[in-house]
Amino acid sequence: METYTTSTSNVYLDGRGDLAIRPIRDSRGKWTSGRLETRAGFQPPAGTSLAFTARIKLPVGGQGYWPAFWMLGSPFRFDITDWPRAGELDAMENINNQPAVYGTLHCGTVQLGGPCHEPTGLTATYHLEQPTAAPRFHTYTVIWNTNPEQIRWYVDDKPYMTITAGMIGSSTWRSTFDHGFFILLNVAIGGSWPGNPNAATVSGAPMLVNNVIVARNPGASAGPPPR
Repeated sequence: METYTTSTSNVYLDGRGDLAIRPIRDSRGKWTSGRLETRAGFQPPAGTSLAFTARIKLPVGGQGYWPAFWMLGSPFRFDITDWPRAGELDAMENINNQPAVYGTLHCGTVQLGGPCHEPTGLTATYHLEQPTAAPRFHTYTVIWNTNPEQIRWYVDDKPYMTITAGMIGSSTWRSTFDHGFFILLNVAIGGSWPGNPNAATVSGAPMLVNNVIVARNPGASAGPPPR
C-alpha cells in the first residue's frame, strides 16, 4: 500500500547513531515509507564465504507493518521478470509486530512448487524472546558459503536454517548464485502476507538500523551482542 519517497520524513538519521525507516499515514489514509538499496552487488569468490549482517530494531507499528532486510540477485535490476530464478535471500522479515522473524530463499520457477516451493520459498521462523511492545536490537545474518555450497541464517549468532546446493539441485543453485546480490532495507505496509492496516495501526513507527556489514570469511561471531 505504501509509496516509497525520498523524503527525510521517511528516511533519516535519528541523532543516536541509527538510520530510521519510517512509514507515515497522511490525513487521507495514504501511506509513504522508505526503501534503500545498495548500488553494488556482492558475491563471494570461489572457496570463500560472505556474511550479510544488519543490526536492527523492529518497528512497533502493529497490523500491516512489514519491515525487511533482504537481498536480490543482480540480474533482477535489468529484468524484473527474472524473479525468482535470479534469487532472493530474505535475511529478516517481520509482519504485524509479531515476536518472530522469517528467513527465506526464493529460487527456481514461479510456478507452484519447484525446487524452492514457490511462492512461499524455503523458509524458517525464529522466535524472538521479548514482548512485541518492547523490541530491542537484534543482529540478523545470512552467510553465503561456496565450499561447501550452502546458505545459513542466524539471529544474534544463533543458527536456525541451512540450505545446501543438494537441496535444490546444482542447476538451480547455479542460476541462483552465479552472480552478485544487492542489499535492500525497507518497511512495507499491507500486502497479501501481513494484510491491510487497521484502526489500531500506528503511523510513524520507525525501523532502526544500527549497522549493515558485508564481511568475507566471517569468524564465529556474526556481530555484536543485542541491546
